[in-house]
Amino acid sequence: MLFKMKHFFLASVLLISACGNKNDDTQTPPQAVRTESAVASAQPLLALSGTIRAEIETPIAFQINGRIAKRSIQAGQSVKKGQILFELDPRDLNQILQASAAEVAAAGSALNTAKADTQRNRQLLREKYISQQGFDRILLQEKEAQTRYDAATSRQKQALNATEYALLTAPNDGIVTELTGEAGQVVTAGQPIGTLAHAGPLEVEVFLPEGFIAPTTGQAQFSNQTTSVTLREVAGSADTISRTMRARYQLDALPQPWPLGAVAKVSLNSPLTSSTSNTTVSVQPPKTLTTVPIGALDERGQGPQVWLIFEGKAQPLAVKIISLNSETAVIEANLPVGTKVISLGTHLLEPGMLVREIAP
Repeated sequence: MLFKMKHFFLASVLLISACGNKNDDTQTPPQAVRTESAVASAQPLLALSGTIRAEIETPIAFQINGRIAKRSIQAGQSVKKGQILFELDPRDLNQILQASAAEVAAAGSALNTAKADTQRNRQLLREKYISQQGFDRILLQEKEAQTRYDAATSRQKQALNATEYALLTAPNDGIVTELTGEAGQVVTAGQPIGTLAHAGPLEVEVFLPEGFIAPTTGQAQFSNQTTSVTLREVAGSADTISRTMRARYQLDALPQPWPLGAVAKVSLNSPLTSSTSNTTVSVQPPKTLTTVPIGALDERGQGPQVWLIFEGKAQPLAVKIISLNSETAVIEANLPVGTKVISLGTHLLEPGMLVREIAP
């Protein structure tokens, strides 16, 4: 009886051991995933909205203080060079001009008297009736009278110029894009009361993300017209509020002028890089942009990424998103065209997880 119990106990141990070995040999099956190949993107490096502007824009301002008596233009109006835009109240200016004219007349009379005294005392000096020292004093008085006359004449010219500055004229042909001055408003010298967009070449103004090197070329589209653009200038520093860099691109070979202030779609190409020297400018190779399915993107609080299959295991790759739509995403990454990316169920993956590719 004791022998039978020992035999039963040994058989049970062997059976349990065999079952345990069988479970150890069992592995979790690979996760089935669907993949798609990354394709080359024809999308530009950056797509922005830009504003059409004139190459030269001049603030409209008076050179003197005064009260606006008349405004002769409206916003959006085309003007010719020399055309009167604003007029100041001339009453005070005319009074200053009259006062300066009287000052010139008084200084002129004093100068004539001093010259006559000098001429008379010169004759007395030759006849030894006055000393050389006395004559020098009279000669000095003539020079002082001449200086006062010259100063009065200069003030009269300034007063005359001021009356001319009371008429604010267009410095060039163009379009008045903004107006803030109104009749009755008191303005100071140099205070902008409008903006004149000079006739001539047009540009598109865009604002680039901070740290983004301005591309040299691209395209602009407005309505059904498209033209190439070329970088002309970039702001020296970022805007303190928006932290963007202002850049201006020349519009090349426009079939017809685009309206000022219109919004155009700007597509920029390769970036520009320059050294600290003003003479060294070179162009970098275009960055690699690829298009992947929208489902291939995965975001887990550490930036966007896609998943690749390496030796049968899922591995993440960090990417930079350029643009998105409802079906695809354009990304910038070290991802050769044709590389297969996992396009479905990326939220279930973990680095190193076994995966099995299935046909699409």
